[in-house]
Amino acid sequence: MGLRYLWIDSLCIIQDDAIDWQIESSNMARIYEKSYVTISANNSTGMLLGPSAIRRSHSVQLEATDLYGEPKAIIIRSPLDHEKFFASSLEGVGLDGSEWEHDYPLSKRAWCFQERLLATRILHFTEEEVVFECKTHCECECGSIVHRKYGTPLKNLYSGITREAFTPTGLVTTAWDGWKVVVSPYIQKDITNPLDILPALAGLASRVQSDELGQYVAGLWGNELALGLFWFADIVSSRKPPIKTAPSFSWASLAGTSKVKELQWQWWSPDNKAKQAYRIVEIHCPVAGLNPYGTVSDGFVRVHGYVLAIKLKNEQVRLPFNSVVSSKTYEQRAVAFMDRNPITEMTTERDFVCIFGFTWSQDSDSSEKAKQKVSALILERVGTDVYQRVGCLPFLDNDPTWERDAEEKDITII
Repeated sequence: MGLRYLWIDSLCIIQDDAIDWQIESSNMARIYEKSYVTISANNSTGMLLGPSAIRRSHSVQLEATDLYGEPKAIIIRSPLDHEKFFASSLEGVGLDGSEWEHDYPLSKRAWCFQERLLATRILHFTEEEVVFECKTHCECECGSIVHRKYGTPLKNLYSGITREAFTPTGLVTTAWDGWKVVVSPYIQKDITNPLDILPALAGLASRVQSDELGQYVAGLWGNELALGLFWFADIVSSRKPPIKTAPSFSWASLAGTSKVKELQWQWWSPDNKAKQAYRIVEIHCPVAGLNPYGTVSDGFVRVHGYVLAIKLKNEQVRLPFNSVVSSKTYEQRAVAFMDRNPITEMTTERDFVCIFGFTWSQDSDSSEKAKQKVSALILERVGTDVYQRVGCLPFLDNDPTWERDAEEKDITII
């Protein structure tokens, strides 16, 4: 290709120098955006390619003659299965919403996630062929990859939510919507050192940051923090002992505690007219190093709202699990999403508090008969009016007694 320089992160970043690593890792966005082409070894499971570099698809040339007896060469090969490439392009989601069964090893790694989205253009070396991908186009050797048949690839979605030129799409109507589209598959990726969960996304965060989103808060954004706190996850397994990677109110804390199958945020239709039941008083989340979008040293959010002492009783052991939410005055069944595996955590009753977030109608019917819902965060006390998040109750029935019986106060979530 006539290129003079090759940049390899494991060689060009001094791996045992913390300062150099902080400086250079914060430049990842600039490096990948400015590169002429990024070479992606999709089947690689480590630094040394080994058998993963062997091309499995081979063509065969046959000699034949046409109707006039002239010799002709016919090149044939078996049909290629592009399922793996679509899985990595669409982050494991099929046309019907089901999960793909296969993916490339490289696509499962957290650090490689932003490298693919940031790169101007990529040459994917798969086990069968080379695939070219840029922000607007994708082409393979056999010519059968046509993304429009499979929805919008994540790389195309990301290119529309950067601060330089925000372009709403069917899935992304605001910059916050776009950030959720990026974060949800990212937290599912494998990461060797959980403490890298924020640094490995710092390049994307630096490009998405805008006045619309506001202050960056450990993977969340200040102007959208009220809703941003109300994420919930389907947990596959838990890490023991847990590693503190971020404040408990951030989805990034999951990297140090749990393996995530799916991450979602509280959602309702604009017609449902959600009402916010609490407000944010103070945000404090300093970074630990030189990268303003990297590891945080500490963090808390002080909020004012309705706090109610509750008990959760596990009714059915599964993920997520049905629970009975009870206080002194009411009891109801709901699906609780715990931030760690509830099988070991919730076999007996434990005391918690919850803070209520939003109320809304379940459907667009504004009459009194319309079913009302309320969301709440599950918190565990660690000090005087200081709590850590342990889960979310996103779809509680709106029993009016909670507002009457809850205590309106300021609390701190660390």
